[in-house]
Amino acid sequence: MVYVALRHLDVRQPQLPQVARGEVAVIDATTDRIVTVIELLGTNPASELQFSPTLNRILVSSVGEPAVLDGGIEAIAPETNPADSQFVISEMTVGGDITAFATASRTKGFAVVRDVNAANTLITFDPSSGQPLTQLIGPLNAFLPHLAINTRNEVYVAVADTQPATSGLRIFDTVTDTESTTTPLNVGQLLPAFILFIE
Repeated sequence: MVYVALRHLDVRQPQLPQVARGEVAVIDATTDRIVTVIELLGTNPASELQFSPTLNRILVSSVGEPAVLDGGIEAIAPETNPADSQFVISEMTVGGDITAFATASRTKGFAVVRDVNAANTLITFDPSSGQPLTQLIGPLNAFLPHLAINTRNEVYVAVADTQPATSGLRIFDTVTDTESTTTPLNVGQLLPAFILFIE
């Protein structure tokens, strides 16, 4: 099955207002037919869709209106495809838009939170309780566009700063939250935007 997030934004308006709640279309990859369309709790699903084996859920972050605490990480049951009746963790709980996230286990996840002043913070959270745990980075004026976890229990965080010396990749241990990078790993002149591990 192919899961496609539908944001339902009015692209004719400069602020891209939402015209309906977010949805996820489920498409049969063999027949190219839409199997079902799942209505989400929030609007503007903006993160990538991720499957968490430990939670047995497909996760996506609905950010809603920018700088408004109206969204959170949504969960979809892969067997029956309904969205859960509450957020895994809400923007109200963490104090900002959850623009990117990754889960390490049933009780440990990492999320980038953008507050009302557009400052970015990296936090850990407990997906099973919906509570924040620790702040690891920030708040920074630098953009944190993406993060990913590898099989070595490391989370790589992209830092896209206007200053080359502070732009690059930062690496944390997913168990201890210890950072192994003393300065961000330089990835060249272009700012890092997306991380993908091929292992």
